[in-house]
Amino acid sequence: MQKDKTHEEQKAQPSKPPEDVKKGEEEKKKGEGNQKEADSKKEEKEEKIKKPRKLASVRKVDSVEPFEGKNAIEIATVGGWTVVVPKKLGLKKGDFVVYCEIDSILPKWKMFEFMAKQSYRLKSVKMFGKMTQGLIISFEDLGKIENPSAKYIPDQRCIEYSKEEEGVKKQTKILLEEGVDLTEVLQIEKYEEAQIPSGSSQKASFRHWPFRRMGREIKTSKNSQKSLEELNSL
Repeated sequence: MQKDKTHEEQKAQPSKPPEDVKKGEEEKKKGEGNQKEADSKKEEKEEKIKKPRKLASVRKVDSVEPFEGKNAIEIATVGGWTVVVPKKLGLKKGDFVVYCEIDSILPKWKMFEFMAKQSYRLKSVKMFGKMTQGLIISFEDLGKIENPSAKYIPDQRCIEYSKEEEGVKKQTKILLEEGVDLTEVLQIEKYEEAQIPSGSSQKASFRHWPFRRMGREIKTSKNSQKSLEELNSL
């Protein structure tokens, strides 16, 4: 009786799958895992494409260093980007500012007149031998914006902004907290290079003449230096 019971228990136990079957199952699971990871990365990429780039946003100043040989300007770092700024801004590490990224087309406002000879486009350029990338705007200078739908409120550190949605004008308060997107408020557009028509032998007509890019050293133009001098005099 005991022998029969033992025999039945052994019979009930599942037989071990051959090594090739186990290997096939492992490869299948690995393949499914890789597919899920690929799908996840694809979704992230698509999400980034859909999400508009923050060309102007509130950022924290990482550091401020003196500009060797220059008394009126210094070098600020924001999110890894270096920007030459007027010393009179009085920037300190930890200050919050509005940072405008490269490839931004600034509006033709009086506060940005110094960028007119650069066609109001921000680029990575060298100024007096130092790289500058983008533009820093202090909160105080937000009082100079010429967007009729926006008004800077200094004591509340916010911008009152009215926007029409579905035919209804809605007014909101935009608190100037780190990461807040101000691209629309500052009416900044993204620079896009003209596309060369397929089969055309003509050179592309660029709206704004770019500096040399793709990792090559960007040399300073006289206009860039003059722009900085005018920025300094504001």
